[in-house]
Amino acid sequence: MTIMFMPANGMENITATYLDKAIHISVFSMLSYLAITGSVKRYRFSIKKMRSARYGASYAILFGLFTEFGQYFLGYRSFDVLDILANIAGALIGMVYFQFWISKCLKTPYNLPA
Repeated sequence: MTIMFMPANGMENITATYLDKAIHISVFSMLSYLAITGSVKRYRFSIKKMRSARYGASYAILFGLFTEFGQYFLGYRSFDVLDILANIAGALIGMVYFQFWISKCLKTPYNLPA
């Protein structure tokens, strides 16, 4: 979380090449995936496991919105709507990765050991 609010001195070139958006997508896809995996391992009942994917992605999206709106009020960071969209896309990619890839590998949906 500290990195999200650090000054971005010398980062202008990265923003121009859209590498910044790729970083946002990768960080928030990992965050979403880890949030979903942690909550699925926590719950033993199937209905809560099914909801865990939506909750994990929702938490990642809310965290992305919080950090971007927090940067709006800081003088040394910039608010960018495209960053919000990249955060949302990353959270959804993490959810899709969990739902389809992990479920396919385990042959049953959300069948992680508790």
